[in-house]
Amino acid sequence: MKTLKYHSAAFVCCALAAVIILTLALKLFADPPQPVLSISSLGTNQVLITVTNAVSTNYNLYWTPTLSNPGYPWTITQSGALGQSNFTVTIGGTYSAGFYRVAIPGGSGVPPWEAADPSDPNSPILSVFITYPLDGSVVQ
Repeated sequence: MKTLKYHSAAFVCCALAAVIILTLALKLFADPPQPVLSISSLGTNQVLITVTNAVSTNYNLYWTPTLSNPGYPWTITQSGALGQSNFTVTIGGTYSAGFYRVAIPGGSGVPPWEAADPSDPNSPILSVFITYPLDGSVVQ
C-alpha cells in the first residue's frame, strides 16, 4: 500500500512537470499575436502609433495612401528596434493621409504578405515569370 501511494505521488509530480514544460514550450514557439494598433495625436503635425499587444520582437511600420490598389504598395516608413512598440510619425508631405500597419519582418526582410511562403520567415519575395507562351502564341 505504501509503495502504491509513493508511485502515485511520483506519477502525479511527473505529469505536472510534463504539463508545465509543454505549456512553456508552446508559449516559447508560438506565433506572436496579430498586432493591435492605437493612434493618438502628439500635436498639430505628429501622431503616436502604438502596438498595444506588443511582444518582445521588432516591428516594421508600413504606410499606403489607399487600400486595394496595386499602384500604391505598402512601404516601410520605420523599422523598429527590438522591443519597440511606439512609432512617432510626422504628418505632412508624403504621409499627409493614408493607412498604417505593422508587421514582424521575416529573416529575409520581405513582408509576410509578399513572401513566396508566408509560413517561412526566410522566404524570398514571390515572383512569377512567364516564359512560354510568348506574346501572340497559341496554346492548344
